[in-house]
Amino acid sequence: MASSNVDRAVRDAGGKGWEQVFRVSSYHLPLNREAEVVRVRNLKRWMPNHRPLWTCIGVARLAEADMRVEIEVSAHDPDEAATERPAIKGAAWLAAGINASYLTHTTLGRL
Repeated sequence: MASSNVDRAVRDAGGKGWEQVFRVSSYHLPLNREAEVVRVRNLKRWMPNHRPLWTCIGVARLAEADMRVEIEVSAHDPDEAATERPAIKGAAWLAAGINASYLTHTTLGRL
């Protein structure tokens, strides 16, 4: 669920989804072996042709009490990289590409 939400956020910002993601930061509560295995499995599923930089961080608390993961991605759209664009649907378009952040409420079992 969290991965499909990220894909939708990048697409809503005008990108092509996970295929353009080059950096992932995930914040986990708790950060344990199970969370790592699930995240790696989902990264491989959503990005079978490339591996982004990934920072995985364990935290003591997230924004909402029922949250178990927060995922932030940066994606690059080479077709739009040279075009400066206004903010679209909450994602910032930069001359270097797309930055899309999506805060998701999910449980560890539904990553």
